[in-house]
Amino acid sequence: MGCGASTSSTPVKLVDPGNVEWRITISMASGESTTMLLDPSCGVAELKRCAKDFFKKPFLQLVLGDRVLLDSQMIEEALSNGATVTAVVQSPRLAATRACFAMWCPGGSKVITFGCYSPGKVHEVPDQLRQVREVVASEEAFAAILGDGEVVAWGLKDNGGDCSAVQEQLKDVQQIAATQSAFAALKADGSVLTWGTRSNGGNSDHVENLKDVREVVGCEIAFAAILADRSVLTWGESRCDQSQVEGRLRDVKQIAPARTGFAALLADGSVVTWPHSRNADDRKDELQNVQKLVANEGAWAAIRADGSIVAFGDREFGRDDSEVRDQLKNVIDVTPAGYGAFAALLQDGSVVTWGDKTRGGDSSKVQDQLKDVQAIRSTRRAFAAILADGSVVTWGDSSYGGDCSEVQDRLKDVQQLVGCSNTFAAVCGNGSLVSWGGGAHMHSNLEEEVSKL
Repeated sequence: MGCGASTSSTPVKLVDPGNVEWRITISMASGESTTMLLDPSCGVAELKRCAKDFFKKPFLQLVLGDRVLLDSQMIEEALSNGATVTAVVQSPRLAATRACFAMWCPGGSKVITFGCYSPGKVHEVPDQLRQVREVVASEEAFAAILGDGEVVAWGLKDNGGDCSAVQEQLKDVQQIAATQSAFAALKADGSVLTWGTRSNGGNSDHVENLKDVREVVGCEIAFAAILADRSVLTWGESRCDQSQVEGRLRDVKQIAPARTGFAALLADGSVVTWPHSRNADDRKDELQNVQKLVANEGAWAAIRADGSIVAFGDREFGRDDSEVRDQLKNVIDVTPAGYGAFAALLQDGSVVTWGDKTRGGDSSKVQDQLKDVQAIRSTRRAFAAILADGSVVTWGDSSYGGDCSEVQDRLKDVQQLVGCSNTFAAVCGNGSLVSWGGGAHMHSNLEEEVSKL
């Protein structure tokens, strides 16, 4: 047998007669604790499962001092008899390629994938994952940063799923950015390594000697790096070259990538775009005192210090905010939908939308439900809002996740929500996964896999 749990001073004994038994105490920050009697030859994964059942927490990490216990370890190699370990509640994270989701708990050693309908190996997760810190997605591949700063990639090779050419150099990685088919890893020393399709940024010849990169972002076809002196360097598709505006790219605070271009927010609150202006120059007088930029595939929304919005870019992607401009006040965040709309979250928890009305730009049918909104997520043509009570409201193209009515009764206490191209996936407080939209495919043993995170 594995282990038993009890709140009493005398733990329930669930160890096979004649077997050696160890006493392990598990406590939580809340003050709850339990003692378990178990066979030392059983695994940490079994101990964690028992802790989840006892504390009724679907996502836990077991910690001894400053050391995270790995599921692959045996109790006798990870602990000693009489040890007290801490159970830390985890918040699962989600990342998405064009058509596939990855789910993991920070510090854990397992990533599960689901929703895949495309060919390739994006769903075949490598078994060398350990203490996963972050997972980043290209169009058809994932890359994970591990606890020791190393990187593991999987998925389509041409989309960055194979990092073997630079594997030995991928140490002390702090951040990973992606284009549609390449990855760029920023190391602690400020250097950058890339892999994937060369024309989309997988060729880092231009940055191989750099040691002063502070941040990297990717559009679909190129990368842009902010350097220590707050200047910018780009590589990938030549049309994204920054040379035409290089003299203006000084004191850069943020870069917001669209599909095939970038916009930079400068320290003085002004904005520079490239490879072409996309009507930013037409609204130059308004693009002042900007605090943050967000972008969909062809337009940007600038949040100004006074909580107002300035939209610019291609008209078909939502640059025209004139119909709602008077409502765009006290904005605290803006979420883009890739194919042509924006949703602004206001300070009072209400939402204002604009752009293509068939792609999420019209929220009139659910406007009376959009109260106490905490966060907004998107696919390419739809939005989903998480309310304060943990429920979800959706609008936009139903084939892209704009209608969640079929799963509405399961969308309770939503903790995490993310969208891929045409599908949303949500993690609820009870540990369940819910998905809806055009590619909502869940394999039969997914629930069992989630329970092992």
